[in-house]
Parts: sequence; structure tokens; C-alpha cells
Amino acid sequence: MLSALSNAPLHTITPDMRRTFVRSFIFSPYRNVFEHLVPGTNNLAAGDTAQTLRKGFYPPSFGVETGYAQLWEQEHRSGDFFAVKQVRDAGIIDNWNTQPGSTLSVLVNRFNAAKAELLSVGAVPAVKAFVWIQGESDNTTSVADYELRLKDLLNNLRVAGVIQPATRVLLVGLKAGGNPDVAKQNVAAADPANVRFVSTTDLPTYDGVHYDAAGMAELSQRVYNAAYDATALIIPARTGTGLAAGGAKARSRVEVYPNPAHHSVAVRLPDAAVPTERAFLLDARGRVVRTQAGGRAGAVLTIETAGLAPGVYTLRLLTGAQVLSRRVTLQ
Repeated sequence: MLSALSNAPLHTITPDMRRTFVRSFIFSPYRNVFEHLVPGTNNLAAGDTAQTLRKGFYPPSFGVETGYAQLWEQEHRSGDFFAVKQVRDAGIIDNWNTQPGSTLSVLVNRFNAAKAELLSVGAVPAVKAFVWIQGESDNTTSVADYELRLKDLLNNLRVAGVIQPATRVLLVGLKAGGNPDVAKQNVAAADPANVRFVSTTDLPTYDGVHYDAAGMAELSQRVYNAAYDATALIIPARTGTGLAAGGAKARSRVEVYPNPAHHSVAVRLPDAAVPTERAFLLDARGRVVRTQAGGRAGAVLTIETAGLAPGVYTLRLLTGAQVLSRRVTLQ
């Protein structure tokens, strides 16, 4: 679930993101069906209207759902990812009230329609994360007022079944910070087991407010990490992350052996112009289970895996302007 999100320009990302995703789907509220996610084609953006969408016109842009879907497909070998996105008529947080026709009611209706669509084909949907990206219109709202309204909103979403007991609530900050960010941090601090605050003040934008392609790709990474508790990987913005600027060439120079592995795995670091800062090993749920300092280009690291359960893991290398990933199987 993603709410109140503006998109970033599509033309500056690599072709691997301008594609039809195989196991990632997005709900079309105007057709009441899930469609394969195609960035720039069926991912809603702020300002989209029913009329333009029915005509098949979509702004060439992408949002958090695109980077999230790419990471999810890389790290999950089976299953499907479904996104429900609400961005139209977001406005101030006061608009998210319980009155008929409010932005909140539109979101709940959209969620229920998406849930019914999944149930009709025998699926049992579970909401992994609820992502809240809003606040530009509330810069003059006091911290206390925004915090109160945000808590009311989250409670109403829990009552409506949109936010479920196992759902991670992700409150995304604003580029400019301000009162909404302080309020979001307060709400997250009050419920650390279920709510996370994702800072964005260091992300690049194209107009001082809205994230450019690199900023949106990095935000996707941070949201994904927060959803899966990989807090060690919530890193500062990098204008050439593996999502925004590709990274396939560097990835091809990463050697992992033996793979499958038993008690340890050796990693030959890429021949990048800058050294690898750190290596992370994540389990199937995205949790960091091993970390290790990096090294110079071409160096070999040994990551001990004794004590870890057999299964598929993801190795991530923080190298210069890229976050590189490789799949590792433990037996």
C-alpha cells in the first residue's frame, strides 16, 4: 500500500526498470484489476485523473513501487508482489477523515476492491507494508495537530483492515523536513515495533521538493529495507545506486564461491574504482544476518555462515555509488 506519492521522471532510469515486471502487479482502480507493473504505463502519479487514465495516458514516471518491485523480484524466487497506490487528491492530512467521499474512504474502497480481486482467484493477501508519503501541504500545520491526525488516520486504517497486525507502517519524511517530519518521528518513536520513519532530507530532487530518478531509486531502497528490517542498509543517498544507474557490469565482476555453500562463502570484490565499504548477508525475510567490513578492489572476503539455516540468502555489497546484489544458497 502506497499513499500520497508523487512520481519521479522515468527517462533517466535504465531499461531494466522500463519493462513489464513478471511477478509484480499494480492495482488499476479504473479497471478494478491487477495488472503487471509497467513503469510509465500503469503506475499512478499525483495529478492523474480518471479521464486521462481511461484514455490510456500515463505520465512517463515511476515511484517507490518500481524500485521496491525490482528488489523484491531479485530477492524472492517465488510468489507475487502486489501494490495498491493512492495518490490522487491527497492534499492536507485533514482530507483523510472518515467522512463519505474523503480521501481516506477512497483509499479504503480501493483496498477492498484490490483484496476482493485477489480473493476471487484463491489468493490470501497479507499487507507487508503501508507507506505514507505526504506532508508538503501541511508545512504550516503544528507538530501536535499533524501528529494527532496521523495517529487518527493510522487507527482508522487498522479498523478498516488496511493496516493489519503484521503490517509495517513506513512514514516517509520530506526533503525539506519541517513539522510533519517531527510529527512522523514522534509517531514512530511511540510504536517502534510496528512503525518506522524513513528520512529523505539528503535525497536529490529535480525542483527542490520532488525526488529525481536517483532520489526515487534510493528512497525505494530505504523503504524496502525498512519493510524487511534491514536497518543497517538504510544508507545515505548515492546518485548512482544500483537501481538508478544500473550496475550490471560491476555485478558481473563479483565472484561468490562456493555457491551453494556450507560453512563459509568467499566473495571476490568487484574491480571498481573505489573500494567496497561493507558486505551484508540477508535472509529470505530481508533481515541482516551477517555483516563484514569491505576491502580494496579485487580483494577476497570470507563470510562465515556456520549456524545459519539452509536456504537462499542475498549478498549485498556497498561499493562506491552502487549497491550490488548476488544470490547465495546455503546447504
